[in-house]
Formats: sequence, structure tokens, C-alpha cells
Amino acid sequence: MVNVIYNDSIPDAPNNPSQDQPKMQTNTNSIRSLVEIDHIGFGNNQGGYHKTVHQPVVGIGGQTSWNPIVGSVGRLAVEAAKILGVQQEFILNYTTDSPTPATDTQLFSMTGKGGVSQLTGNAAQQEGWCWCGGILLQWGEVNSALATDTVTFKGRSGTTNTIPFPNNCFGITIQPRGVTVKNINAAVTATTFTWGSNVANNIFFWFAWGN
Repeated sequence: MVNVIYNDSIPDAPNNPSQDQPKMQTNTNSIRSLVEIDHIGFGNNQGGYHKTVHQPVVGIGGQTSWNPIVGSVGRLAVEAAKILGVQQEFILNYTTDSPTPATDTQLFSMTGKGGVSQLTGNAAQQEGWCWCGGILLQWGEVNSALATDTVTFKGRSGTTNTIPFPNNCFGITIQPRGVTVKNINAAVTATTFTWGSNVANNIFFWFAWGN
């Protein structure tokens, strides 16, 4: 972290320039230091190009951790900050899908009308979710001794909160591992889907998408 010192209202009109010279020098050096945090600095033929972009986690809509849960309407933590006609990028803490959720920073982009895309991700686990152009993607693994069961989006791993589709779940696809799963039951809701097989002991990956 860099705390850049800057003196406002310098030079001050009533002052003798010699009085303000030390503060003006501090300001000049601070501008150089500020530029060099994320950019190649002065005196370089690539001066002004980005080196690294630092974006601290910010509170949007009063929240620093963004995790839609049952009972929310859409993505309130994000939509509260939309600016008509302005494209924004921002960092929020992101709660992963696991029995003991670990929070990580993620980069998001939002259109002026509130369409959200998740630009980064860290999906080390086999179960997760992300937003892409206003479409919610969710995926996971089922390892069950049953012939039929219901999967709850996100809550399937023991977490208390679900991640519902705000409007519709468009579809579910599965990739069996071993025994062939017969079908996915028509009972698909904003928070769950029910699957069925012709035998017990089923292992498969699934993928769901909606908005």
C-alpha cells in the first residue's frame, strides 16, 4: 500500500513563493510516485504504459462481498451502482462454493444498464458459479448411491445459501462418469434440479445456465 502525500491549494495566493516551495516540491514528487504505482514513469520511452493495475475491493450497494442468496432480487449489490451510459470495472470479494466458503477477489464488468460479466475467476474446485454477460453459469459434481435425487445450486456442498437463477434456468447438461444417467427430471426450478437414473450409484458432472 502506498500513501501518497499531497498538499491542496498550493501555491496559496497570499504566500510568498518561497513559503510554498517545499510543499510544491512534495506535490511534484508525489505526482511522480503516484504515476509510477501502476505506470511506467517519466524519462522512459514507454512512459505512461501500464505495468500493473491495482484495484482494491470496494463497497458497492453497501456490500463488499457479492453473493446473491434466496430472497434477493437479481444482483442488488451490483445493480445499485450502475451508471447509465457508463461501462465500469470493479473488484468485489467473491464467495466460493464450498462447505467452508473462502472469499477471494474477482474482477467484474458492468454495462450502463446493469449487465454484469465476471472477468476473472479461480475455480479450483469442481463446483462453482460465475456471471458471463448477464448469464449465470453453474456447475458441479454428483457422487450419489441413489437412483434419483435433487441438486440445490450452490447449497449442494453443505453451504447454507443457494445461488438462484433470478429469472429462469435455461437448461441442464450432464456428463456421466461410469454408469449412464437416464435423464434429468423435468422438475427444474430457479434453485434446484432433479435427476434420475436407471440404476443406483451415479457419478456425473453437470452444467446449468440461465439468467
